[in-house]
Amino acid sequence: MRMRSLLQSCSLGLVASCSLIPSASITPRIGPRSVEGDILVTSGSTSTGSDAETLGLDREDALFQPRADVSFGPFDFMASFHDAHYEGEGTAESQLDLGGVIINAGDTVESELNVRYTSALFAWDLFPTDLVDIGIGLGASSIDFDARVTATSSGNTVESAEEIIVPLLVLRAEVELGDLKTNLYVSGLSGSYNDVDATLLDIDLFAQYIFWDLPLSYGAINAGYRYLAIDVQYEEDGSDVDADLEFSGPYVGLSFGF
Repeated sequence: MRMRSLLQSCSLGLVASCSLIPSASITPRIGPRSVEGDILVTSGSTSTGSDAETLGLDREDALFQPRADVSFGPFDFMASFHDAHYEGEGTAESQLDLGGVIINAGDTVESELNVRYTSALFAWDLFPTDLVDIGIGLGASSIDFDARVTATSSGNTVESAEEIIVPLLVLRAEVELGDLKTNLYVSGLSGSYNDVDATLLDIDLFAQYIFWDLPLSYGAINAGYRYLAIDVQYEEDGSDVDADLEFSGPYVGLSFGF
């Protein structure tokens, strides 16, 4: 009886330890990321911003957006990064006024926008099964925003930059069926951080097909879609800045892991 109990305990321990073997993967991804929304810079009562497309901010055609995943038992960690750049010629729909530097509505402008976005997300699987995992967690994101608009006639330049770290609430879901897997991360939060009002919503969804699976490594091809909405409001040089922007687009990538 004692020997049977010992064998049962060893078996349970072996199963538990196997379920806690960590796995990790790195996924280089690439895909277009269009930008939509408005940018408002004013020192008065103006409440209408200039549309990003009208300002001439064209899509980023080949945006590199790597991602890393680590899983350990019921715990999952994901980190991602992108550095997007948009530029072009357009028209200011409304007056831009930053610290007395003015670009009038209707002026032809040259525009640039840089958004560097980094996120780190942690989730705990509430309902882990062989088919479906659903979890919740916490995370944080860093947003480095830099916009520059220059009137071609006067040479007046309005430029504003802000960097902010935003805490996040996280929802994770995954469905795995043989060599096919679908993974979803939704993260976001709204609040005030270091005198900046920020609202963020990040949705990252992909489908994955594993084309090789060895005992110590695997490879997979991914196709997915990323949607990122950022609304930041802050004061600079006595003017109010409000960037309400959405970045979205499909991507493809390769995952390598163990």
